[in-house]
Amino acid sequence: MTLHVDLLEQAFHLAMRERKKPRQASLRRSVSASYYALFHLLIDAAVKRAFPGKDRSVLRNYLARTISHSHIKNLAQDFSKASVSENLYPVLNINTIDERLVSVAKAVIKLQIARHDADYNLNKKFVRNKVIDYINITKKAFDDWKQIDKTIEADIFLFRMFNYKVLRK
Repeated sequence: MTLHVDLLEQAFHLAMRERKKPRQASLRRSVSASYYALFHLLIDAAVKRAFPGKDRSVLRNYLARTISHSHIKNLAQDFSKASVSENLYPVLNINTIDERLVSVAKAVIKLQIARHDADYNLNKKFVRNKVIDYINITKKAFDDWKQIDKTIEADIFLFRMFNYKVLRK
């Protein structure tokens, strides 16, 4: 298994851990694990594109450390709009972004906001149903990503995870 799959599994386990009255700690960690599952899915895809092959795992792990949450959030905001930004049009040569990639981008944004609340906003109370919704958003993003993983749009999204500031101009 890969880290992102394990994290998604852990998110569900934590959400269901206490049968009747779930603890806030379990629900909060579940939300956080849901976000990190998607975060690591995208990192895994990006570094495998950059350094394929079993003998490149050290390079992949090193490169993975260069990807930041803020880069991914800003990138997701660009891709969450269905229309292609001016700087991407010459590369993609299309007017709209695949709705599944838009869905993944929106999931990144929504889950990152939820993770910030779960990790830092103690005034926010989480309920199991809403936490399960976050897990389902993550699962859908996994499914959407699987369908678009080999597209040029996905390649550009992943490439920009490394070079976001330079390419945004």
